[in-house]
Amino acid sequence: MTLLEERLGLDDYIPALREGFQVDEKPSLEFRMASNALKSLLNDRSVLEKVLELLAHDIHFLREQSANLFNNEVVLWREPDGCFSLRMAIWTKGSDVFIHDHNALGVTGCWFGKLLVENWEIKEWLSEDKVKLELKEKIVLDQQYTIYVRPQDQGLHRVDLAEGDFAVSLSAYARPKQRGYIRRFDPLTGAVTKIYHPVRQQRTWAKQLLEIMEKS
Repeated sequence: MTLLEERLGLDDYIPALREGFQVDEKPSLEFRMASNALKSLLNDRSVLEKVLELLAHDIHFLREQSANLFNNEVVLWREPDGCFSLRMAIWTKGSDVFIHDHNALGVTGCWFGKLLVENWEIKEWLSEDKVKLELKEKIVLDQQYTIYVRPQDQGLHRVDLAEGDFAVSLSAYARPKQRGYIRRFDPLTGAVTKIYHPVRQQRTWAKQLLEIMEKS
């Protein structure tokens, strides 16, 4: 166990999540075990309080979150062998709220408040960067339920507040497919935009600059 794992109180939950995420691409009995482990963690408000204390007062923990893909995402744990990660998100005014896909199979629950989850479907690809979308369903999520997240085209969704001023989601994701970006979808125009991790984008820019400088 690491110091951070103990500080957050995750040491009671990580082993069960690790066991549940020894999966490939299809949900299995083990993956349902991961969902049960996440439900147990969702019922432990003390871990959420510890995370919020770190975000509010620990500058080192806060700096570790500076390169996350979403402005409301907080990475709580990355398994050293990459088989799963544990992430929470704070939903309020100003949070990143848009239709997007994921690069991994996952399970999501609500840790505080109530969440609105919209699941969307690609009905037709109009071009390489434009689609026709259709809303499949809306789900109001509280601490009693978890939902599965499918990778890429099968898992388009949008998450937002269902009520109140704040809600918190908690998600565990399996090993991601190495694609380097996620996609953002605009339901009005159908536009598809690639969103790159900030560090990956900076690395690309650095390589391009080095090539330019070597030639100059």
